[in-house]
Amino acid sequence: MSPAILVRSGIGAKAQVESLGIESVADMPGVGENLSDHPALGVICEVNDASLIDFDQPIIQTILRYTAKDGKKRNDLQIEQISFAGRPGGAPMFMLAPVLEYQYGRGRLTFSSANPKQAPGIENRFCEDPRDASRLAECVRDTLEFTQGGALAEMIKAVTFPDLSRGVAQEDLEKLCRKFSGSGYHPCGTAKMGPVEDGMAVVDHKGRCHKVAQLVIADASIMPSVPRANTNLTCFMIGEQIGEWIRTNKSDYGL
Repeated sequence: MSPAILVRSGIGAKAQVESLGIESVADMPGVGENLSDHPALGVICEVNDASLIDFDQPIIQTILRYTAKDGKKRNDLQIEQISFAGRPGGAPMFMLAPVLEYQYGRGRLTFSSANPKQAPGIENRFCEDPRDASRLAECVRDTLEFTQGGALAEMIKAVTFPDLSRGVAQEDLEKLCRKFSGSGYHPCGTAKMGPVEDGMAVVDHKGRCHKVAQLVIADASIMPSVPRANTNLTCFMIGEQIGEWIRTNKSDYGL
């Protein structure tokens, strides 16, 4: 929600801010842009033995991290074993989640109201970039292979999603990724860090807003791209580091 606070404070693309009836304080077109996340899908598996599925267990206990065959970024793919799927009392199922850990494509946030209770519109644009679609499709194929051999295959009664009869060729899986990819719950980048020469950058390397004195942002929105890992620890360190800079070098922040 940092971009929402900024836009409703008059900090954002001038035309967008003024369209909401808000006076423009700083024209910063990068606010709300550059949305980055971890696109993910779910391979749903029904099991033979219902006693294996326990909704009281931690939802994720095992994660495989690895690099795509033609990946330029180390550990850009991930497969999670989700302990359960569906609802208690339903068919006993678990899920394998193929996840894209580095997204080349970017989405954006949109704003239609000055009302602070109005949530922004979210345009993820997952897998519009062909590099994202091809690598996530590779991860889906690898995930499906886990369901067809070894200990997992012995547990599985049927794969209920995706519908394998619709095809598992690269083109088929890329189409699947573009249609069904969802958020991996790690959105970031919508007030990105960068040099002042970058017209889309909102803050500098110390979290200081380029155009508004004494305005500091210290959260996931300043990440220029999504980390190839969960974002919580990175957020902790952004807060710790910027907090320490403010404590020890107040003058750097105009204090």
